[in-house]
This record gives sequence, C-alpha cells and structure tokens, in this order.
Amino acid sequence: MTSSYLEEYCRVQLDCSSEKTLYEAQSARMSGLKLILDGLPTITIAENILKYVTLATLSEQQIGNLTGTNVASLETAKIAALKLYGKGVDTVIITMGAKGVLVFSDEVFTIVGAPLNSNFDAEVIGNVFNTVLPLALGTQFNLLQAVKSAYQTTTSIILSLN
Repeated sequence: MTSSYLEEYCRVQLDCSSEKTLYEAQSARMSGLKLILDGLPTITIAENILKYVTLATLSEQQIGNLTGTNVASLETAKIAALKLYGKGVDTVIITMGAKGVLVFSDEVFTIVGAPLNSNFDAEVIGNVFNTVLPLALGTQFNLLQAVKSAYQTTTSIILSLN
C-alpha cells in the first residue's frame, strides 16, 4: 500500500497480498482516512477490500475486469460504476482516455472533460490523471472541482507532450 501526500486520504495500489492489503485498508479506515483505490494490477482484488474504499479511480478496462462488464460505451461504463458502488465503493471515477472522466458520486453521474485530441492511449492519460488527482483532492476543492482540476492539468501535460 502506498500512502499519498495528504493527511485525510490514503492512496492504495494493490501490489501486495490481499491479506496485507485488507489489513492496511481496515487500519486506514479505523484511523479515519479516506481510502483511494488507484488502478488495479493483474492480480484479483478480494471483494471484502472494496467496502473500505472511499474512492476508486479505474480505467474502462480495469473496471470492466473488476465488475465483469464489457465497457464499450458511456452506458456500459455507468453500469460498471453501479456494480462497483454496489460492492461498497462510495465514489467511482472512470478514466476514459481522450473521452474524459466519468464520476459517480452521491448517486449522480457527471462527465468531466471534453474529448482530447491526443496520440496517447487511455492508460497513459489515466496514469497522469491518477497522479494529479490526489494533489487536487488536497486542496479546498470539492470532489467535482478536484476532478475537473486534475483533468485540466492532465490535458495540459498530455498536450504539451504531443
């Protein structure tokens, strides 16, 4: 588990055993931290970890793999987000590459960002977004403001590299 720069959040990347991750997730929640699940490796995540996750930022492929949903459109992304929410994740953010970001929070869907004309694939764009988002969450922004700020910063970085 990797801690973030922020005092109220703990960013988790699943790079260790499910038992260790579950213990760290439980400890973080008991300490009052909000748990951010940042992407998924090729290992399978234990379902009992999800109930401790406050916010998950996943790519279309990652959430599709996790929920068993073929995410090929905005509608199927929404279905996958609802499935993950049903497993206990409070807020679901799906990075959709150049198409923007889908946010599901407080039972409302919001699309952030305009289509991005980029040669970079969705995974690269998602990785940049996931790096920037915890910094934006550490400001006085609310969730949607933080996501918008992170997406704008991601767009600037990606376009400067094109």
